[in-house]
Amino acid sequence: MLKEETEKLQQLTDSNFKFNDEDNVSTFNKRDYLLNIPTYKLYELAKHYKIPKYKKLAKWCLASLLLKQNDIDAMIHKIMLKDRVVKDEWIYAYCIHKDRTIKKW
Repeated sequence: MLKEETEKLQQLTDSNFKFNDEDNVSTFNKRDYLLNIPTYKLYELAKHYKIPKYKKLAKWCLASLLLKQNDIDAMIHKIMLKDRVVKDEWIYAYCIHKDRTIKKW
């Protein structure tokens, strides 16, 4: 149900980053996201898109140039997936013992 509502919103708003209110995310501002990630990640994106003299540009200017790229949504999604904390790593790092205590391996 949530997936269907999300797809409807995406088609209505012509945006890939619109979600239902149940997700606690009403909109996704790509510009704010690009301005808040570390500079080296912006440089990696600029290098990927072959933007000349990207290290001399201000961060907001570089973000604006990146937003003009065709597949920036997919690249932002990849960056977000890299930054995501995986729950499986936490499960492997900690173990609940028989005496109900949590100990790190």
